[in-house]
Amino acid sequence: NSVAEPMYVRIEDAAGKSATVVNADESINLRPSWQEWAIPYSDLAGVNLSRIEKMVIGVGSATSPQAGGAGTVYVDDIGFGRPAAQ
Repeated sequence: NSVAEPMYVRIEDAAGKSATVVNADESINLRPSWQEWAIPYSDLAGVNLSRIEKMVIGVGSATSPQAGGAGTVYVDDIGFGRPAAQ
């Protein structure tokens, strides 16, 4: 797909409470190289982070997702917590 679209992550806890975070780079799906996306815990307010049950990564509208997109998104090194000392 050669159209810039937002990327989002939705986290849901065991009680069904969720938070959706949209990446600020609206063209992230067009970048030819790896991009780091660090999400502050404060962006996930209201979700019990010790009871995460579901994570959705999407491209396009987070409020009205549409099936049938084309292309490949590679996701690597999903982490939770503080980064390891380097």
